[in-house]
Parts: sequence; C-alpha cells; structure tokens
Amino acid sequence: YLFVYGVRSTPLERTSRFFRQDWPAAVRGLWRETLVSALLFALGAVVAYLLIRSDADWYYAFIPEQMAGGRDPSATTADLRETLYGGDGKDGLSMFAAFLFTHNAGIAILAFALGFALCLPTVFLLVYNGASLGAFLALFASRNLGFEASGWLIIHGVTEIFACILAGAAGFRIGWSVIFPGDRARLEAAAEA
Repeated sequence: YLFVYGVRSTPLERTSRFFRQDWPAAVRGLWRETLVSALLFALGAVVAYLLIRSDADWYYAFIPEQMAGGRDPSATTADLRETLYGGDGKDGLSMFAAFLFTHNAGIAILAFALGFALCLPTVFLLVYNGASLGAFLALFASRNLGFEASGWLIIHGVTEIFACILAGAAGFRIGWSVIFPGDRARLEAAAEA
C-alpha cells in the first residue's frame, strides 16, 4: 500500500521544492496584491514622515509610548544616537529589535488573517505599520541620524517588511474573493483563495 500510494519524495526533497518552486510561484501569482500592499505601506510611511517633519507633535499619533521606548521628539540627539549604537554595553537596541520583530510578525499575521473582512483591516494595518516606520525615520532624520537609522533598519527590516507586505497581499487575495466570489459561494471562494 505504501509503495503504491505513499509519498514519492523525502521531506528534504519536498522542502527544497517548496523553496525553489512552490513559494516563488505563489508570490508571483500575488504580484498585483503585493504591489497594492507595498504601495499602501509606502503611502503610510511617506505621509507620516512628511507630517512629522513639518510638526514633531504628529509623532505621538503614529508611535505609541510603549513602542517608542524613549525614542521620541523629547529625546536628545545623543540619546537617539545611543539607541542606534548601544553605547555603554546596554542591550536596549537588541531588545528594541526583538520588540520590532514580534510586532511586525503580529502585523503580518493579522494582515493575512483579517483580509476576509473585505480587506479593510489589512489596509489599515499596512498603512499604520508604514506610518510607524515613517515616523521613526522622520524622528531620526530630524537629528541628522536618518542614514544611521536606515542602515539599522535595513538589517532586519527588509525581511520583516517584506513579510508584512506579502501577508497583506495574501489577505487582499482572500478579501477580494469574499467581495467578488464569482459564481461560487463566498466561503468557497475564500477557501480557494
């Protein structure tokens, strides 16, 4: 029975096929949704950046106090620089990076999972997460630390932001199928998407 009906590939072969073929094909299949997701994220970042550069009080509209961790307009330039370079052996930067990782993972999961609600929560989460990034960059740029902050964010942000954008794209695919199910039932269309 196992010889006739069993799995024809090893777990290593299946995993390799997933990363070489299946996942890239799935991402290519979501190119429109990925583009929309990236544009919404970028829109949030640009709007927040411009608002905060014109009036620093906007910062608090985008960054909750618990997320700021002392990185706010009231911090001195030296304090902001220290958060980037982790002076005096402090571990604050790695704690902030861990917080951002869990925060972004939560955003990605929610952007995907809530897509069924007509895409609206996914739109909100992508724009808000982009706005948080724009606010953070605007703060550091206002102290001539924008280049340094961008470099720090690139280290981990590329994968995390891309994950948020892809999860948002998948949420859009599901939400769009609920809005426009075609000749199928909405639940069936969502399950297929």
